[in-house]
Amino acid sequence: MRTDTSAWATLQLSGHIGVVRPAVAFLEEVALAVGLLPDRAERLKLAVEEVLSNIIRHAYAGRTDGQIEIRCHFGGACLIVDFRETGLPFDFSQLPSYDASSDEWDPTGLGMHLVRQCVDEVQFENLGAIGKLIRLVVRTQSETAVFQDMDPPGASDDGMRESPGDEPVASIRPMVTDDAVNLAQCAYRTWGYGYNDYIYRPEEIRAMLGDGRLESVVAVQDGQVIGHAALKRRAPDDRVAEAGIAFVDPSVRSRSVMGRMVEALAARLPALNLEGLFAMQVTSHTISQKVGYAQGFRDCGLLIRAASRPEDDQLAGAHAQRRSAVVLCYRALGSQRKRLVFPPPSMKAWVMRAYAELGLSAEIGLAPGREDGTGAGGGTKGSAHLRSNRTRALRTADIEVLRHGHDTLAAVAHALRMHHRVGVDAVFLHLDLEDATTAELDDGLSAMGFIFAGILPNLRQGRDVL
Repeated sequence: MRTDTSAWATLQLSGHIGVVRPAVAFLEEVALAVGLLPDRAERLKLAVEEVLSNIIRHAYAGRTDGQIEIRCHFGGACLIVDFRETGLPFDFSQLPSYDASSDEWDPTGLGMHLVRQCVDEVQFENLGAIGKLIRLVVRTQSETAVFQDMDPPGASDDGMRESPGDEPVASIRPMVTDDAVNLAQCAYRTWGYGYNDYIYRPEEIRAMLGDGRLESVVAVQDGQVIGHAALKRRAPDDRVAEAGIAFVDPSVRSRSVMGRMVEALAARLPALNLEGLFAMQVTSHTISQKVGYAQGFRDCGLLIRAASRPEDDQLAGAHAQRRSAVVLCYRALGSQRKRLVFPPPSMKAWVMRAYAELGLSAEIGLAPGREDGTGAGGGTKGSAHLRSNRTRALRTADIEVLRHGHDTLAAVAHALRMHHRVGVDAVFLHLDLEDATTAELDDGLSAMGFIFAGILPNLRQGRDVL
């Protein structure tokens, strides 16, 4: 491990638990100053807090005279945060591992497991008589989106990027199947293995391009894919697409690449005969929201991804919960129909407010209801049909009720338990809002902890989804 002495920023701390919060705040400012996106900076904060707490609790074991030095190195492609301390000697190869698949709760090794989830790389080195070193590496991303890291039209350059005249010009063109491997490699340079699984599977990308589920443009420079933006449909004949999968290689210093890809994609919209677009925007990134509004997107939901982690009880009690969230947005294209919808009673007001925000016409239908009021879908014949999947990089899962049955709630509860067992942080349930049975499930969904998150018009074969 290279342990050079030059540093972009340094911080000297005592080995006292009271220094953790101000140190975390300092590192957040450093992360944002070098260009980390807010959600990446938030994850770095969690990792820094865990590392500092471990040093204070274990390496110094209650001593308050210990010293901790933090050195931040920034090379343009990644931020490196070094922690140097001279506490109790330790063999890092003996760090306990955490088993996330175990059915029994055992927090052993959880702290360092969370650190590894929050950053791209963790390194350890014993420095002999001068102590120990822990290094966190976070790759920076220059542009991502729904177009999530674009500046609004007319925004000025922040002085950290070269002008277009100082760099080779990238060409923007439709993606072809031969680009699939290059795309996976571009995603890896931008995100590591932190993006959706399919992007790293060239064979799956080729299949999506071939059957029309993926409508992509790429930026190419010197024969290499350096950027990508797409409209993604879950099925080739879907009339609604997700705007996103948009990123630019962090080594590319021009902001114009993302804008040109978005323009090229927008020019292809008329030929796709879509009824709408949806997008997901990080709540802490206000620029992406402003750009979305300028493109005609309107809010229709809020997806909260909750992840709890043990923290020092002197700071936040036995357990504290950190949350990150995205705004779900929709843009209607062309003329829209009037819909008859059946939301659970406790969610009616939220559903109608969302339709009003989108400017869509909707009327609440009268569900048949059940005398016992349990809302178990018992009036529906046959068994429920569900589709469930997990996004490992985000630690989230989706459960889609494709067809209601007499056992809808039981089937959802079973899928929910399966996801909890593998350490999923948040589960999103998708229901057909135009099926009267959905209105019967209110009590059962509430008992399982589900809350209203939003609506997506026309998402499933032209029907609206709750």
